[in-house]
Amino acid sequence: MRNWGKLFGNAISPEWNDNAVSLLQPARSRLDTVLRRMVFQTVLYSIWRERNSRRHGGVWVTTEKISRSIDKQIRNRITSLRYAWDHPLKGLMGRWFEVN
Repeated sequence: MRNWGKLFGNAISPEWNDNAVSLLQPARSRLDTVLRRMVFQTVLYSIWRERNSRRHGGVWVTTEKISRSIDKQIRNRITSLRYAWDHPLKGLMGRWFEVN
């Protein structure tokens, strides 16, 4: 499983409310705030999709494969944004490589 500790620090908790409050807190930078929310949404979607697959008789996917899928989804999303050269979030992909 990937280590997103550089991005989330000690903010990850099994409690839903703690995670929601953590996402609402400003991060060190705007890039970190955007990435934290993007990772959180992608992880939730991946867990939901895996749950549905298992519940409806689909193939179980390993955590490593889910982790790689999350990484690829985030890279694809960042790439699809096509920020202009002077946009404040232009360094998003670079920051993702730093924390991933």
